[in-house]
Amino acid sequence: MTAVTWRHLLVPAGRYRDAPTALANTDGSTVVIAYDAVDPAMMAAAQPELWDRQFLIWMPASVAYRASLIARAVKTLSWLVPLSGVVVSSDDGAEAEHAAIIATLLSGDDVSIETSVGVLQHAWNRPLPPRELSVCFAVGPPGSDEVTITHVAGPWADASAAVATSRLLTLA
Repeated sequence: MTAVTWRHLLVPAGRYRDAPTALANTDGSTVVIAYDAVDPAMMAAAQPELWDRQFLIWMPASVAYRASLIARAVKTLSWLVPLSGVVVSSDDGAEAEHAAIIATLLSGDDVSIETSVGVLQHAWNRPLPPRELSVCFAVGPPGSDEVTITHVAGPWADASAAVATSRLLTLA
């Protein structure tokens, strides 16, 4: 299995407008953007003119912000910025289940799914995003020096590996 390395950027409070610049200064590797203390989708959508390359957004799932809401936010965000996918984490240890619900809802189909974090029956999330999005999950917080990201659905840079290692990228 080939090792895939990504970078993840935790954007601290007060530095939100610096995220697109940091993204532009990366070496072309896949980058996941995480925002500290704010809704990631809202923050990325608030500055659409600043994004000049594709990125994934890190979305923390919780009881208050369930996978179905994340799927809707990601779909909407994909129409506003060059989003290539979502990485979901959670504090309940059910990252894979959250990601499964998000992937199912981004399919555009009339879906039914039951996991430990939710039950959907004949649900749909339309219109579809303008392009197919990757859905992944991470175990661990975005501020970690290194996290493992597992691919669940959608496009993936390396078909021979379903897991990527992401290393923390810091703002200058």
